[in-house]
Amino acid sequence: MEQIKKYNLPHAPAKVKDPRAKWYIREFGHEAWEVDALGKELMREELSKAIEKLIDRKIWDNVLKENLENMEKTRELAEKYLKKQGE
Repeated sequence: MEQIKKYNLPHAPAKVKDPRAKWYIREFGHEAWEVDALGKELMREELSKAIEKLIDRKIWDNVLKENLENMEKTRELAEKYLKKQGE
């Protein structure tokens, strides 16, 4: 609903033939909005913001650092292997 208000998205009637219609209408009423009404770029931006709110940055940074170290070790091993194969 936040994006609906923020971007003034157009509404349409809820699709009553959808198997989830009864639940949806009970929860949100008879108006519905298509997720793609935001457009690809805004949808990506909104999704990224929502995901970033859930990420523990300290853990994320530690995992990223560990992954980069592992990539470097793998690269070094591959170079040694290729060098050995060329001898």
